[in-house]
Amino acid sequence: MKSMTGFGRGEAADENYQISVDVTSVNRKQLDIRFSPPKEALFLDSVVRSTVPEFLARGSVNIQLKLNFSGKFSGVKFNDVAIAAYVDHIKELNKQHDLSAGISITEILQLPGTVDEADPKIDIDGVTAVAKKALAAALTHLVDSRSKEGLHLKEDLSSRQALMVELLAKLQKSSEVNIDQFREKLMARIRDAGLELDLDSDRLYQEVVFHADRSDVTEELVRLEGHVKTFAELLKKTDPVGREMDFLMQEFNREVNTCASKSADSEIAKIVVAMKAEIERCREQVQNVE
Repeated sequence: MKSMTGFGRGEAADENYQISVDVTSVNRKQLDIRFSPPKEALFLDSVVRSTVPEFLARGSVNIQLKLNFSGKFSGVKFNDVAIAAYVDHIKELNKQHDLSAGISITEILQLPGTVDEADPKIDIDGVTAVAKKALAAALTHLVDSRSKEGLHLKEDLSSRQALMVELLAKLQKSSEVNIDQFREKLMARIRDAGLELDLDSDRLYQEVVFHADRSDVTEELVRLEGHVKTFAELLKKTDPVGREMDFLMQEFNREVNTCASKSADSEIAKIVVAMKAEIERCREQVQNVE
């Protein structure tokens, strides 16, 4: 089991390029990839979107890539015409105004138009090869991070699954004695009201049968027992199980609500409230499971 929250970093380089990749992820129902490359590496978008699904199944994934040039790229080019024009004009000004103050080349290069940024020539194949290594390293680190967080999720969900097994056993026991309790309460009310009714009469039997049929939660209990077992099986899997668990929590909630609507017993109501609370806690945790 893995979490959908984590961070990973990867770096790679060759004789011309240095690339670093940072990957962060948070929970999301689907796989959502957001890639932020520098303008000269926009062509890597397709590489990223085809690589990420090899490592991740779900989550909102944010990827930042930095590209540095380690080859013989100067990064700038000088405008010789502009520099020469500035120098001639400065000389002319010195002559006209009888000035002796000089000016350094550093000062000249700070003047507008003397230096132009040179667009680097990108070797697409070379950058792609380095980027793939850095991205794979970052995603591997991210998966490890999500796996460690997933262990904590698994421990918490396992303890809640065990508690739900206990609550289900209590619910089954309470539902079994519910009919006998109803019969006793009904006879007590008849006695307290001073009604003349044979306690073994068909009328009393019909009322008990009617209540038993109306409050029967056998089917719901069978399904809940199956859900609890499925929950335990999902916790053992190493494949992504977040979607299955999310659906299972919905089914849990449906059956427990049906049990609550069928029974007016206070003890069953307490157990149902406790089960609903655990289901909600599980549902919140499941939102982080891949």
